[in-house]
Amino acid sequence: RSVVYLFDSRNSATPLFTVSNHTKAVTALAYSAQHDTLLTGSLDLRVNFVSLSGSEPTVVASKKHTSPVTALAVHPHGDEYCVGFSSGMYQSMKIELSAREDDSMGDASKARTHKERSEISTHKYLLAVRIALSRFRYQRALHTALLSKIDDVIVSTLEELMKRGALRVALANQNDRSIVSMLKFSTRFVSRPAYTNLCLAVIDVVLEIYAGRSEER
Repeated sequence: RSVVYLFDSRNSATPLFTVSNHTKAVTALAYSAQHDTLLTGSLDLRVNFVSLSGSEPTVVASKKHTSPVTALAVHPHGDEYCVGFSSGMYQSMKIELSAREDDSMGDASKARTHKERSEISTHKYLLAVRIALSRFRYQRALHTALLSKIDDVIVSTLEELMKRGALRVALANQNDRSIVSMLKFSTRFVSRPAYTNLCLAVIDVVLEIYAGRSEER
């Protein structure tokens, strides 16, 4: 849940306050006695700093990271705190309560970074490709992947077409623009060992198709 409840230990039936400044589930908590501040970490990539020194909890600062936050720890006698991430990495830094990011405390759409929008776009195109593949519309699947201009989507689609033995079917009857895009992509990735065989296969099929067209003319 994205809400933190604060209780009085003498009366745990009803929360004294609730803090709701995250857009995704809260996964970690830590307390800085030196600053009388609660740190809350969340899957929304943020660590929020909640001051407990006033009449009610107040978010006084917010720090955004590049991965979902899964763990927090505060130095018992200093200003340092440590953040653990879902990637397995961790980072140590200093508590700076003047670093509030007011513009980040709005709705979820305002909090989306370029990376998040890119991930959403990738998932959208991958879903469209999967639907086309499930209906055996291989040309449509490849066209959708090329339209995305996202390397991961194109590679994933080509690998699936290779597994299905449908690479030639997918490349046949594509327009010239798509074929040019496919060749540019293949020549750009062919030097990478992980993609060499895939790119060479694509180039071979494209040349075979065009050679056949030339002979017909």
